[in-house]
Order: sequence, then C-alpha cells, then structure tokens
Amino acid sequence: MKKKKKRNNIKYSKGIIIISLLLFVVLIFRVAQIALSEEIDGTNLQALASKRTTKTDVIPAKRGTIYSLGGEVLAQNVSSYKLIAYLDPKRTTKESNPQHVVDKEKTAKELSPILGIEEEKLLQYLSKENVYQTEFGSKGKGLTELTKQKIEQLNLPGLDFIESYKRYYPKGQFASYTLGYAKTESEEENLIVGEMGIEKYYDNILKGEDGYITYQKDLRGYQIADTEPIIKDATQGKDIYLTIDENIQFFVEQALNKADKDYDYDWFHITIADAKNGSILATATSPSFDPN
Repeated sequence: MKKKKKRNNIKYSKGIIIISLLLFVVLIFRVAQIALSEEIDGTNLQALASKRTTKTDVIPAKRGTIYSLGGEVLAQNVSSYKLIAYLDPKRTTKESNPQHVVDKEKTAKELSPILGIEEEKLLQYLSKENVYQTEFGSKGKGLTELTKQKIEQLNLPGLDFIESYKRYYPKGQFASYTLGYAKTESEEENLIVGEMGIEKYYDNILKGEDGYITYQKDLRGYQIADTEPIIKDATQGKDIYLTIDENIQFFVEQALNKADKDYDYDWFHITIADAKNGSILATATSPSFDPN
C-alpha cells in the first residue's frame, strides 16, 4: 500500500512540474510577443507608452500686423490673460514659498475690486474641493496687461496667468470693410482665424505656422529635470502693407458721416484710386462697424 501511495505522489509531482513548465513557456511566449509586437489586442503599445510619458505644448505663431501706406497700425495682436488659482496644497513643497492659495478669504477680498466679482462668488471658486486649479468665469478671462500687473502687485500666492492673443483694431471703424476682422477660435491653442476682408483673404499669409515643444513629463505633467526637449520654433505670420493712405481715408469717412446726416440712404460707398497705377488710396462704406 505504501509503495502505491509513493508512486501516486511521484505522478502528482511530475504533473505539477509539467503544468508549471507549460505555464512558464506560455509566460515567456507572452512576454516575447509583447516585446516584439507593435500592437497587442488592437493597442499600439509604443504610442500608448509615449502618450503617457511625453507631453507636447503648442508654440503659437504670432499673427502678422496690417499697416497703412504710412506705416500706421490698422490690425495687430495684443496679449490677453486668463487668471487661474492653484488649490492643491501638494503643489507647495516649501512653506516659506507657497505655490497654492493659502488664505482664500484674503485672496477673494483683494481680487474682488479688480475683477469686479463679489467676494462670495470668488470664495465659491476658491473653495472647490478635489480640484488642482480653478478659473474665475468670464470676468477672469480677457484681462489686459494693466489688470494683470495690478493682480501681480498683490503678491497673493497660488495665482497664475495663461496668456492668449486676440485681434485688436486700434482705429475702430477705420477702413473696417477693407480690413474685415479675425476672431479667436480657441483660447487654449491661441487660434485666430480671419473671417472677413483682408484678414480672411490673406489668412494663410498672416497666421504663420505654429511650433511645438515635446518633453518627458512626470505624473503631474511637469517636465522631468535634466531631460532634453524637442523644440520646433514657430514661423511668425507675415505683415501686410496696404496702399490705403490714412489721411485720404480719414477725409473719405468724414464725407460719408456728413452724407449720412444730409441724405436718406441705406448704403453708401466711396473708393478713391490712384489714376496712374490703380492702387486704392481710400475705400469706405456706410453704415460701417467696429471690428473689435
């Protein structure tokens, strides 16, 4: 009886060894398959790993400026800013140099008169739970350089700005139908697209080409120290010089304004060209509009 039991144990042990060897072979095969294959179960492993460990930020190209014949700026990019506040205490590594909002009541009180938002509303933004950062609604966007400086002078920890660009027409209605307008399609990407007039017709020339910076990131999305980023510089948009003479354009628009008072009409248009070479010196339409 003992001899038979011993034989059964030997067979049982051999079975375990054989099963273990088979599992080991399957494991080795699976590891080799993963190591050598580009895709596993429909997933590109290299692309997935790269997406998880690298980050690409767009370097926006600056849109070109439009000038008059005499060099007056008729359309240009200006910086605007969006205010954000970091709420996560983990962002601060040294208590002497806080990198998140420490005193929410004080921050709300001092920001209120600058942003034109009530303290209670600001406290709601600053009291959000389980968020890394917060924004301040429509009044916290499109801030001017002057407003940004006022906030920076408060020296409140945890506040930061995201810069974006918008199109600005310093002379308002001046040659508005000729210039047209461009609007911001995406603040995150600083994407400005021409919608009318010169801005639309020469959009490809004015907009340039965005660049990018790709770098290795940590779990929080920050660049890992001592790693070399891949950078492609942006190609800035080209400037455009019109044949519009600002002095003649001014007188033409003044004439249209006078005609608007003296005559009853729905639409009025005047264009003045140089008889020698056909260049347009002034062109205006009434009623007009402010492209801003």
